[in-house]
Amino acid sequence: MYAGKSALIYNSIQEEGNIYTVLKNSNKKYVDNFEVIKGELYYFAQNEQEGKWAEEIGIKVSPYIIIDGELMSAKDNLGLMDEATGSIIIPQSVTKIGKGAFSKLEGLRTIVIPGTVKIIDNDAFRGNTVLEKVVIQEGVEVIGQEAFRECTALKQIELPSTITTLGDMAFCSCNSLTSINIPPNVSSIGGNLLHGCVSLESAIISEGVTYITNGMFVGCSKLKRIEIPSTVKQIGGGEVFKGCGNLTEIDLVNNEYFGYQNGILSDAKGDTIFFISDTILKSNTTFTIPEGIKIFAYNIANYNNITKIVIPKSINNIINNASFPTSLEEIEVNRENENYISENKCLMSKDRKNLICCFSKEKEITLSTEIVNIGRAAFRTAQNLENITLPESVETILNEAFAPLSKLKTLYLGEKVSYLNSGFMTENSSGNRTMADVTISPKNPNYMIKDNIIYSKDGKKIIKVLKYITGSYIVEDNVEIIGDGAFNTQRNMTEVILKNNVKEINDSFTYCANLKRVEIGTGIEKISEGAFTSSSKLSEIIIHKPKGSIAGSPFGCIFGERAITWDSN
Repeated sequence: MYAGKSALIYNSIQEEGNIYTVLKNSNKKYVDNFEVIKGELYYFAQNEQEGKWAEEIGIKVSPYIIIDGELMSAKDNLGLMDEATGSIIIPQSVTKIGKGAFSKLEGLRTIVIPGTVKIIDNDAFRGNTVLEKVVIQEGVEVIGQEAFRECTALKQIELPSTITTLGDMAFCSCNSLTSINIPPNVSSIGGNLLHGCVSLESAIISEGVTYITNGMFVGCSKLKRIEIPSTVKQIGGGEVFKGCGNLTEIDLVNNEYFGYQNGILSDAKGDTIFFISDTILKSNTTFTIPEGIKIFAYNIANYNNITKIVIPKSINNIINNASFPTSLEEIEVNRENENYISENKCLMSKDRKNLICCFSKEKEITLSTEIVNIGRAAFRTAQNLENITLPESVETILNEAFAPLSKLKTLYLGEKVSYLNSGFMTENSSGNRTMADVTISPKNPNYMIKDNIIYSKDGKKIIKVLKYITGSYIVEDNVEIIGDGAFNTQRNMTEVILKNNVKEINDSFTYCANLKRVEIGTGIEKISEGAFTSSSKLSEIIIHKPKGSIAGSPFGCIFGERAITWDSN
């Protein structure tokens, strides 16, 4: 009566008399594709023909979409959640949970992820604000970027020893998480892993871990204690513990690579500072970098009691992300320092080519005509500036150079500017975009500005949109490339329409808080994998091309593939 695989299934049931006995005792490969979900038995067909075989003998075929072991981001798969209990048990046949598969699933409270799953991909459970419990069994190896980001009710998560990779911001803004243990086999930890976990009190980094990434504990304001084992050889930069004001106990467990003394964590040689206790930074108005320190990258921007910084002879590298407080009025550089000079309310390299920090409190300032490079956050401490005319010598302007300057009215960019980071102007702390009147020398061969949008000189690439956009926006006909950060943090933009002329989209639409819909024309050839990262309401992306013709899908969209419609008609 039945043939092929359906006959095998049918005969096994006839012999045993009970399908559950067959599933328990059989070692036949097809049995692995059965699963009991929400009290019912389903068969996970690997193709259309298998589905027909199962249906022939009255076995329910799963409606869930699993392709080559990957549980896809699809509306059908959301039905895996038991609405009564708010729980999901991932089928045993799954080896990978797809990008955005269960992001923002309303009512999700509990997840059990079996060890058969090897990869939890990017954004998989992001934004589930009532999720309280996650059970990850031994066998899981990879947790992708932002996989559990903004799971604000998650209080505890136990990571199995099999974990090897924790992606960027995997647990960012898990506001209820109180403790975490990084297992020993983790060889890759993403940046800002626990950024904004405001309830985190303790963190144990297991023996075997070799690297603590930059930004890992930023904003963990209740963090009191951390263990750093002997195997950690590197700490990545000066913002690892930014905002950790309650951190008082750093336990270096037989670690010979670092030293912690008198509230300062540094490398064993004393060359680089990684942490300075709150007690030191709040104790007086002058902060003196200890003699012997060679690299200073520690972010002290939040300590507005500090009005003066003293830089010793030994300093030879001030990293541009070493943001200083806006209260800063004076920087004193040891006369014997061979690398830096402080003059005219500016900290510069000795040759005056690199502007590190401008701390003037005036409305206008005259800069050295020798300056070539404007460093990251260079004008952050000059909050009263209203007008800035950069000297014609300037060639490079880095990220956040003029951010946030809420009083800034005019900014002039000269003819030699050849690199302009798209984040050179950003929102201030209240969320208002900097709306300075930017002008660019008509002799500049690289950039032009039109309607408060900076383009490449030929008008084919958008570099940065400086104006507010409210509602829908249609990109001009001549634009072919949307540059990195071009539309980032456009809070009031709800829709973008990219016509057929647009060929390339980079990381262009990140953190667009109210962006809901994007339509992309037939001319598109390339979309960055992070094009729409953290645009948390973007649930509809229409691409007028054949399905899968553009690599990198879902392009950072937190809803994964279920947000994307391919329309080649």
